[in-house]
Amino acid sequence: MKNIMGFFNYIFPLCLLLIGCKGSMVIDSSNQLNYAYSSDSFGYNDIKKLYSSDTVNAKQPFFKSESLQEAEVLLKSHLTKTILKQNTESKLVCYQLTNPSFIIKNEGIITDTEFISEDLVKPVFVQIDNYGKIGHISFDSSMTNMAAGIFKDIIGRMQFVKPIKKSKSWQTVEENSNGVYTANYHISKSNSTGDIYKKELVKYLKYKSKRKNLNIDTDNTTTIETDANGTIKSIYTSEAQIVFYNTDTISASGTKVSVSLTSISKIKNSSKEHLLKIKKTSNYGNQTTLSAPASVERVTKMVHAGTLGSDNWQQLFQRLSASKNLTKEKKDLLIEKFKAIFYLYPDTCNNVVSILEKEPFNSVISVVLRSALSRTETSEATDVIADIITNNKNNEKVLEELLPELTTTAFPTKKAVEVVKSIAFNTEDSQDDFITSTAQLTLGGMAYRFKKNDTLQANNLTKFLMNEMRFEKDTIQKLLVLGNTGSFDIFPYVASLINDDRTSDELKVEAVSALRLIENNQVSAYLRKLLQDESTAIKDMAKEVLEFRKTKFE
Repeated sequence: MKNIMGFFNYIFPLCLLLIGCKGSMVIDSSNQLNYAYSSDSFGYNDIKKLYSSDTVNAKQPFFKSESLQEAEVLLKSHLTKTILKQNTESKLVCYQLTNPSFIIKNEGIITDTEFISEDLVKPVFVQIDNYGKIGHISFDSSMTNMAAGIFKDIIGRMQFVKPIKKSKSWQTVEENSNGVYTANYHISKSNSTGDIYKKELVKYLKYKSKRKNLNIDTDNTTTIETDANGTIKSIYTSEAQIVFYNTDTISASGTKVSVSLTSISKIKNSSKEHLLKIKKTSNYGNQTTLSAPASVERVTKMVHAGTLGSDNWQQLFQRLSASKNLTKEKKDLLIEKFKAIFYLYPDTCNNVVSILEKEPFNSVISVVLRSALSRTETSEATDVIADIITNNKNNEKVLEELLPELTTTAFPTKKAVEVVKSIAFNTEDSQDDFITSTAQLTLGGMAYRFKKNDTLQANNLTKFLMNEMRFEKDTIQKLLVLGNTGSFDIFPYVASLINDDRTSDELKVEAVSALRLIENNQVSAYLRKLLQDESTAIKDMAKEVLEFRKTKFE
């Protein structure tokens, strides 16, 4: 089974693109689409080369290797796409497989896959922006890594990303279960009955695997047919893929996928509410992305479960309430246990708001709960931190502690953004300058964190900050805030400061530093040009920023 898992990790890219539209935004006219889906993937893998110390076999050609494995994977199923929520920015979609026929053949021998088929029928919830790009994904926590990996492949190939403006051809940057890649789209045929699109995976920009010498060579073409409303009618994908590690071939495979629309229907409100209720359960409390390793959430949950042990909320809070003089070791243990319970049972985060209203800032209860909440990387924890800030807008100690936590959280939320905006740009009440400055920096950091899973929200927040900071008299503060966003949109402004002879060297150095988070080749080229600047301070900062970017982006 280990080799089969390797097969899925490297050579089973399922291809399914079910989300489309007429025009620039992906808007579905009905909230349930039903498809017939089939996939056939056949290939050879030599995964043992990644781990084996057998130097003799390592020198053998790929198809003569003694550890070569032959595998075939066939999947046929009905697939339903249900739109549960939708607004002007994104939508929440539920994908479900019905009666999946799933077969794995390893060296011609059929493997028992009943346990995988049982997992594949569990609903999967996906956040998709209205141009078609995949964001957060929520799996049932009981789903096996293998089943989650299969579904990630499916979801990754579902992406049909439309351009912001209408165009006959465009390029996008997308994720799948292998990593981040560029894709080319173009319309090959268009008439009053619908459109036919061609999609080509061009190259991978970043791989999910941490192995530095891993490369994937893909020949992938997909044909997507839509009706006049932009609804996907059919998809056909043909893909050949070779995975290399250093100069060794690890796998070679071919995949064909066929998808056809069978019906469009309106989902009953009761069925929709049932799915939304499932989404809110603790089993779906964890979120992941397409290129995140499938086991990360599982491992995290296992670690937290081990930390929590048999304790529950009531037991932990009783223990905390009875504690007056905690040693550092006991306090740290309680913080870790509360962090675990907040992660495993997100609803318990809400208990903290009312408790802290009654507790002094420096009480043991207050310190432990705030610390645990700040370390819990979930959207629920972020929202509760926002609630605490709302209740303590005049408490500088609380703001000084919690605003920086929102700057670095991996799960920023719209609710938290609105709360911080009210502090960062408050024109009605007098606000301490340090708090105002910190809140503005927090918004910049949140815009940067949004880039990973919600580019639209990241762009909107960046534009908001650029507009609000136009008349900021403190140029260094402006550079720090905009620099925190990591957005290419700020580059023209920053470059204009650096290029202006009237700008002081001190300010130019700060401007160069503000470019460090912008992942863009044009910015990199500009920084390399600054290495030739007459000012030693500017050259040194450009060198420092380039070294930082090399560590962060390469």
